[in-house]
Amino acid sequence: LLQHRVFEASPVTILISVDERPYFFHEKHAPALDVGFAAQNMLLAATSLGLGRRPVYFAYPYIQRARKALGIEKYRKVYLGISFGYSDENPDRPARHHVDEVTNKI
Repeated sequence: LLQHRVFEASPVTILISVDERPYFFHEKHAPALDVGFAAQNMLLAATSLGLGRRPVYFAYPYIQRARKALGIEKYRKVYLGISFGYSDENPDRPARHHVDEVTNKI
């Protein structure tokens, strides 16, 4: 459908889009923030369920294919897609650092 190697290899893909009409001119970055919050929640939830996930920012040709194939309205901006599935590999997670090792007190 989208002819994208990551999405074709994944059993599930979610496209995140925003209807930008309700935003006011001074909320220029609000749609991107909303998309970021939604994507973060999906990625964290997938991780907690043991799913592999990969966010992919779209290049223009993929967005146009998605719009046409899925009937996405012109006023909706497609920001990114996230593919989900079970990973072929399960690498060990890196050790967590103590908060004092990664922060500076001012």
